[in-house]
Amino acid sequence: MSYPDAPRPDLSKSRGQESGAPGWNDVELPPTPDPGNYAAPPTPPPGDPILVSIGDIHCTRSEVITPAGNAPLAGSRWSFVDMSRTTNEIPQWALIVAIVTAVLFCGLGLLFLLVKEERTVGFVQITVSAGPVAYTTAIPVTSRAAVADLGARVNYAQTLAYSA
Repeated sequence: MSYPDAPRPDLSKSRGQESGAPGWNDVELPPTPDPGNYAAPPTPPPGDPILVSIGDIHCTRSEVITPAGNAPLAGSRWSFVDMSRTTNEIPQWALIVAIVTAVLFCGLGLLFLLVKEERTVGFVQITVSAGPVAYTTAIPVTSRAAVADLGARVNYAQTLAYSA
């Protein structure tokens, strides 16, 4: 089936080359950086140690250090959002042992199906806003203890901000 109003392609040109349009050969690529450490370490003021680190957010007694820039700690606002979920599941090893022992010991192995394992997946989102700097980081968590630890670190950073 052919459409009478459809444009006819020019087969003499290579694919992707339209008349007047730049091709891939005309595109200038940026220079490739030298291999090395691309993440710059935090630079606290001289003589002011880092008191708490939350992902890539660091706090000294007077400053908040983020990849977006440094800002004064006094008056900073912190946000902690738990976006993780914890489930109780039957682990794979319990299923395998239950099947094998159920055949051998006439159903006694089905007791292994009562074994539960706690599994946490997701991340915690932490936002700091201090002066002209606002930065959000998402930290993956694999246990409820990690969520509690990050919450305690944010509370400590808030305490530092209020006492600064």
